[in-house]
Amino acid sequence: MSIVMVIPVRNESAIIKDNVSEVIKFMKSSGIKDWHILVAENGSTDDTVEKLKKLSNKYPKKILSYQCLPVKSKGDAIKMAWLSRKADVYIHMDADLSTDLKHIPELVGGIEDGNDVVVGSRYLKDSEVERSLKRSVISFFYNTFMRTMFSLNVKDLQCGFKAINKKTLDEIVRQSRYLSDGFLDTEMLILASKKKFRIKEIPIKWKDDRKSKFNLLSVSLKFFANALRVKRDLMLGRYE
Repeated sequence: MSIVMVIPVRNESAIIKDNVSEVIKFMKSSGIKDWHILVAENGSTDDTVEKLKKLSNKYPKKILSYQCLPVKSKGDAIKMAWLSRKADVYIHMDADLSTDLKHIPELVGGIEDGNDVVVGSRYLKDSEVERSLKRSVISFFYNTFMRTMFSLNVKDLQCGFKAINKKTLDEIVRQSRYLSDGFLDTEMLILASKKKFRIKEIPIKWKDDRKSKFNLLSVSLKFFANALRVKRDLMLGRYE
């Protein structure tokens, strides 16, 4: 199985070199054969791009490349990067590597086992999670609201650690509309659930070890607005 791993970045100069190198080191030792890391940069104003240039010269193009994308959001960057390459498995993970890399083979294995979407979940029994009380509370209410509104069985909608197959890319991701502020994850899972795609959640070790770049409350309110738009579009058959 060929694998494309997308890491979306914006203004990540402080961590991009070490973290991408860490992913490459892990993949080389993982036993997974056919993989490629694609860094999806969008709108950085620091020297992230310069560091990506140097990094890409260090490693073979077969295993690492980057794109500077003319889009405004993380969701747009992930979607464009995924659609730019052919693969059997498409993964995305956050640049800060909050999720332990040891779970990557589990994402791949979940797709190999016939699932359409594999989701890293911070809400399963065996998950190990470290994060602030504020983020925990907001995340809990967000997930509860979305699960109730769309009758979802998925416990964690927004964790930045997911894998999909080609079918999901073509039939779900291509249709996604509301990509601002990282809503792609939620919209993708809503549509996949409505279409009866096979979704698997895996427990993960996850650590929030840096201050968020976003106003969580503000972003959550935008997510709720997007959820209402998705609900409307589903009722009107616009995704068909």
